[in-house]
Amino acid sequence: MENTQKKVMPLWQCGLIVAVGVILMLVGILSISKYCLEAAEAKENMEVQWFDVYSSSDELQGVEFLLISDAFAEYTYGTAQGFYFVFDEEMCGYIVCMEQDRIAEEFQANYDYTYTDMETVPELGYVEGYAVEIDEEIREYAMESFNLLVDEEVIDETNFEDYLGAYYLDTTIEPAAENNNVSTAVVMIIVGVILLVVAIVKMKNRDKLIKEQEQREREERERILNQASYDANNPYMSDPEMPGGTTNTETVYSGTMEVEKQGNIIVALIASAICACAGAVLWVLIYRLGYIAGITGCVAAVGALFGYEKIGKRQVGGGAVVWSVFISLVVLLLGNAVAYAWEFTDVMSAGSPGRAEFFVVLKQLPSILKEYDCIGSFFGDWGMGVFFAAISGFSIGNRKK
Repeated sequence: MENTQKKVMPLWQCGLIVAVGVILMLVGILSISKYCLEAAEAKENMEVQWFDVYSSSDELQGVEFLLISDAFAEYTYGTAQGFYFVFDEEMCGYIVCMEQDRIAEEFQANYDYTYTDMETVPELGYVEGYAVEIDEEIREYAMESFNLLVDEEVIDETNFEDYLGAYYLDTTIEPAAENNNVSTAVVMIIVGVILLVVAIVKMKNRDKLIKEQEQREREERERILNQASYDANNPYMSDPEMPGGTTNTETVYSGTMEVEKQGNIIVALIASAICACAGAVLWVLIYRLGYIAGITGCVAAVGALFGYEKIGKRQVGGGAVVWSVFISLVVLLLGNAVAYAWEFTDVMSAGSPGRAEFFVVLKQLPSILKEYDCIGSFFGDWGMGVFFAAISGFSIGNRKK
């Protein structure tokens, strides 16, 4: 009969899990509370202004229009968006950036009235957004397209702002750019709760395992004492010097030593990779808070070895340590890519026309890093994580020997 004994988790490890869980929960709750207060205050004070093409403003602005043109420029770095000329009832022109689907869904009548002989005057269209300065590229597209639209060379560099102003209305900018921070805070709270639950379960099991271990030790001592007393009083016990005889020690301890069974190596490697991902997740969360997350490389390495030994049921050796460092290297690279892509998505959404999509940015991250001259910082952050992962992996491996 096999009696596999589970190892008792050290108390400091339980305490570490609790501390990390509490910190994540508190930071997440504080972030959400701050966002809710700021959002409520902003909503109370929000007043839609009339779009002024000659001044910069961080306030929400709106414009009514009767006519709307075809898109003279498109923004394909995420959701399909276009730049349009719109004209109010007095034929004053504006440049508006909006999602292309809105034309058919909301402003088809205005579009048809612009390009057909429709006699019925449609209702005025209305859009809201934020003022963005017209850059050189948009200016060139606008001049060329406007002249084609009116079939006359009326706009050039000298009079562009007289016709279309210095700013366009971007309707794709979300007023609450902190939404990504809210999602990050929610994830942090969830992870914190999970860690606390894990810590509670581990501490409960720890007490149970300690009691079971003490009970086993008492029973073993009693069994050995009883067996020794029985051997001393039994004249018919086998003589260890006779053929086939057994010693008392062999009798007492026979069957107590068991060969530890090794788990499947493939399962151990997969479990190791999955557990190492905890370090990558923590890397992204901490990076979103504005800190370099190199220390979380330790979490990746510890998670990798934990999955290999506890879930995969494999003994930790030199190969396992090398594997843990390698898989930490991989997951931290992916985590760093996600963190950078998330950061660039926010930057591009705030500072560029249209709203960038995360997965598009992630796919094109190598070229973006090169464009923004961030390759060195990217691999520098990643290298710091790998450094901590290597230290943790080899330290744990040496203790296991």
